Amino acid sequence: MKKIILTLLLILTTATLKSESSFHLGISAGLALPNDKISQFYNDTKQKMDADSLSSIGTYFKKTAADAGYTVNVKGHLRLSDNIEFTPSIGIIRFNEGEYGLEVPYENKNDTAKAKVQSTTNIIPISLGLNAYLFRSFISLYGTANVCYNYTTYSYDVNWSNYPAVPISTSEPISRLGYSVGGGIEFDLSIISLSFEATYNTHNIIGKSSEEPTKNYGMFTVGVIF
Repeated sequence: MKKIILTLLLILTTATLKSESSFHLGISAGLALPNDKISQFYNDTKQKMDADSLSSIGTYFKKTAADAGYTVNVKGHLRLSDNIEFTPSIGIIRFNEGEYGLEVPYENKNDTAKAKVQSTTNIIPISLGLNAYLFRSFISLYGTANVCYNYTTYSYDVNWSNYPAVPISTSEPISRLGYSVGGGIEFDLSIISLSFEATYNTHNIIGKSSEEPTKNYGMFTVGVIF
């Protein structure tokens, strides 16, 4: 991850020095809407447990998906031509409290241990992209496409309903390659520009395990470009 960040900074610094007058920095924030897989930290049908008294394999069932989240991003805008901009960016996306149920056979008691698990998903996307403008004036319309390196972590709140707490072998932080496509509109206010952008994002198109579902989300952001 450090190598990728350093590479992005080097590209951005070099491009800025070569074309200082055409480089602008933007900040945006907005809503992130996940599909029902985004906070799924279990395999599709199985979950390993850290307890001798429980069988090593359990089955989970999903109760609710992650709530709508939020995103904050910092993006560079380097004009390569009249209608093309290079747009490196880094941000954070947070999805709150996807809720899951977990059932694990309790061999010694011929019963099932049950837990409720609430998860929070944090994604740090590092992206390289292009904005292609249909036209530029006071109001400008553009399409956007990005390749994204996604560093993802999870946090959990686990409550066992009928037996003492048992640690769950949850997944480690993961890194995946994804992409985003979308479009937006900009308003040129001379000193600053306002942007409104919508994108469709695939989080893990490359690097996922065979059991890992494809995770998608939409983002709707409002930004200021200086």
